[in-house]
Amino acid sequence: MELLSFGDFIRFYEYYYGLKGGMPVDISMINLVKSLRNGCAHNNCIIADLNPGSSIAPAAIYRIIKTMPDINKNQRQKKLSFRAVLEFVSMLCVYDMVVSEKVKKHRINELKQLFDVRIREKKGFFQKNQLITSTFDFVYKVIKNLFG
Repeated sequence: MELLSFGDFIRFYEYYYGLKGGMPVDISMINLVKSLRNGCAHNNCIIADLNPGSSIAPAAIYRIIKTMPDINKNQRQKKLSFRAVLEFVSMLCVYDMVVSEKVKKHRINELKQLFDVRIREKKGFFQKNQLITSTFDFVYKVIKNLFG
């Protein structure tokens, strides 16, 4: 399994759960995680394109975000139409679904440290950029809703 490419892993996942019935994680979410992983692995600038309308959120993601009380319909529609945000939120949702609580606790603490400390230390860089600050706020709300 460790030698499989992400694409081959997804095909194996589809095959296995096709035989067994019922996929625990929607395949559209996994494909978004794959896309984010590929962008990171190839050193792409993930936040270079924060234009709305570049993506359509799969129903599985939209349902999860819809349950978050401090994210309204307009925010959901707009922010989840940014490809980078959609991929990152998908990764968070899949992570929440498949990772054990013990492992999750440590990694989420690191993520919260990034958002609560490091990014806030550097907020002056983007303070006047409404698109970046509103996107940060959206992702921060998703993290808080998923992981407390």
